[in-house]
Parts: sequence; C-alpha cells; structure tokens
Amino acid sequence: MTHESPPSTLYEILRSFTTLARTLNLSETVERLGVTRQTVRRHINTLEELKGAKLFELRNRSYFLTEAGAQCRLEAAAILEQTETWLQNKSRRGRGRGSLTRVTYTAEH
Repeated sequence: MTHESPPSTLYEILRSFTTLARTLNLSETVERLGVTRQTVRRHINTLEELKGAKLFELRNRSYFLTEAGAQCRLEAAAILEQTETWLQNKSRRGRGRGSLTRVTYTAEH
C-alpha cells in the first residue's frame, strides 16, 4: 500500500502514538495534545495500517502496548526528537550530510 501523507500528518500521528504509548491513557493523551479522542484513535489506526501490525491492545478500557508497539515506541520517539531538533535549527552536522550528532530519549513513567 502506497501512502503519501503530508509530513505534518505523519508528525501528528507519531505524536499521538508516542504520547499514548507513554501514558497508556487516552484521556491524558487527548489533554496533553489538545486534540479529540477520535483524532488520536484515527492516528493510531492509520499507523497500525501503515505498519501492518496492532500497536495497542484495549482490555477493560485500558491500553497496553503490543510487542510490535513496544518495538516501535523508541524508534518513533527518536524520529520525533530528531524532527523537533531539526525544526529548531539545533542539529549539528555530523559526518553524514545533514545528520545529527546525537539523539537521546528519556522515557517518562
């Protein structure tokens, strides 16, 4: 399946995914992002479709990361951090053209 999403859409999808993966709470995710529940659900459904795997399980109205979701979480967070660093013109050129010297991620629990 070929999907040509505008970058801003992919960015928002990744923000929804990483925030829900961190909080595991839809209401908190909605509040943090300032979007609707439907928007977060649509973003997660789109990402699951693109990745070809379920990223969350919903049991007793609680979210849990699947194995695929856990594997995607850190990578998605790193992509977001790199994007934000680049957008703020804080990236440093490394050996590779336009690469970042270092990207870090700290999980909030």
